[in-house]
Amino acid sequence: MRWTLGALPPAPSPETGERESSRRLAGVVAGLLLSALVLSSCATPRAENLWHQELLTADRDFDHQRYAEAKARYLTLKPSPEAELDLYIDLQLARIQVAEGDAAGGLESLKAIEDAASETEEWASQARYLRAELAELDGELNAAMQLYDTLIVDYPSSATAQRAFDRVLRSFDEVDSPALGVQWLAELHQRLEMNGGEATLADNVLYEMAKLFHDKLGDDESAIKALETLLETAPMSPLQDDAIFLLAQIARAQGRARDALTLFERIAREHDGSWAMGEYDSALRDDAMLARVEIFLSLGEGQAAVDEYQRILDAFPGYLGRARIAFERATLLREALGDEAAYRAALEELVADYPESVYAEKAAAILTQP
Repeated sequence: MRWTLGALPPAPSPETGERESSRRLAGVVAGLLLSALVLSSCATPRAENLWHQELLTADRDFDHQRYAEAKARYLTLKPSPEAELDLYIDLQLARIQVAEGDAAGGLESLKAIEDAASETEEWASQARYLRAELAELDGELNAAMQLYDTLIVDYPSSATAQRAFDRVLRSFDEVDSPALGVQWLAELHQRLEMNGGEATLADNVLYEMAKLFHDKLGDDESAIKALETLLETAPMSPLQDDAIFLLAQIARAQGRARDALTLFERIAREHDGSWAMGEYDSALRDDAMLARVEIFLSLGEGQAAVDEYQRILDAFPGYLGRARIAFERATLLREALGDEAAYRAALEELVADYPESVYAEKAAAILTQP
């Protein structure tokens, strides 16, 4: 199978070809002169700006599959003002090789780029990721997964590592093999820890492992262990709240309502600002509060549920579902607490605060009844 970057443009007519050749030659000469000027002792900010504009033009040619023009421009832009830009250009040229049908040559170029960029994670990881894509699209799935896997361990701090991680994880879902997925994740976590460097993805590994244990394998004790390890070893992880939320859901499913309330409260409470995090409220805060309402109701604690609804209204003045929350709170005043006067007062307040809401219409209709 040959990997391409889309359909190549049609061959030009002889007349068009001559004009294109002339234009391309002019671009090559201009690019060479520009690169020479940028690299000379006479380089000026204006010259560097022109160089970057030429790079953007080359990128635009590439994006529009004008590979010949893009290749000519990229070649004239080397050597570049910065070593990392040379690596970027080399990566683009390798992509052009593949797009034009020279997969073997493109693969060799990608290997060379990775060797040259061994100290530059982003470019080295991108080169390996493209090698993995080539292998995958050529039907060599095991080789592709091996490349993705080693990319994660060798370049854990790169943006590409997350893409590789997601791809390998998805492969286990594609063959419906969560047990193998858990095994891979457990081994990957150990390898990341042994790596000695930044284990940037270690929290993702633990969280995804917990989800597989809980969602696919029904092993909640192992899920809890993975989540607790995440909370302990990655206190600044953006997945902290996700881990707590999943722990709370597991506790609730196991019938541990009080534990679930406590865990949801860790997300629902206001978080003090700090030098590290700044002002912070979890994106899961409203979900945690709503879960607490449901648990209070299941425990027969109507007043606590009403109070939690009020807490939501106080905490989220711009909440899109405020009218619904206000209506449900009012309903509880009657059904859970038997307070008819408070119920009607809450409905009147709802009509006044949210006159355009469908819930205001419902409330108004109820208020017309004796």
